[in-house]
Amino acid sequence: MTEHLAKDIVTEPYVAEQAQVRARLDQIWDAAARKDLDRLRSYHLYGSKFTEFKDGAPRGDASSNEAGERGFFSAITDSEVEMGDLKVNVFGDVAIATFNGGFRARMNGEPIAAQQQATLVFVKHGGEWKITHEHFSPLGAPTGR
Repeated sequence: MTEHLAKDIVTEPYVAEQAQVRARLDQIWDAAARKDLDRLRSYHLYGSKFTEFKDGAPRGDASSNEAGERGFFSAITDSEVEMGDLKVNVFGDVAIATFNGGFRARMNGEPIAAQQQATLVFVKHGGEWKITHEHFSPLGAPTGR
């Protein structure tokens, strides 16, 4: 039995693993800003189980995600990401990072910006945290519920 299976995955905070995922998030944004697309790709667990949701579009897969990231991050400069209200929950070898993302960059010399809600699901594979699902949607004013 591995150590994490002996823990209660619902109540155990997994502090060390939270820090690892937080560090991975910084590595992801650094790779994107530096246009190190091979390194960015290495942080994903691409394959048949990879999924993405972006801006209300139908569910995408590994191919659409990689192509979209390569195209977008190749076309921008001076990118910055703020992860407001970041929360990392770890459940053994699975982690979910949620945040309100503030994104700024330049495209063709013109400033662009977006405010998005983000969810990244990570799986620990080969001792490394890899993204297996991404969900980005526009952050708007709260609706009355």
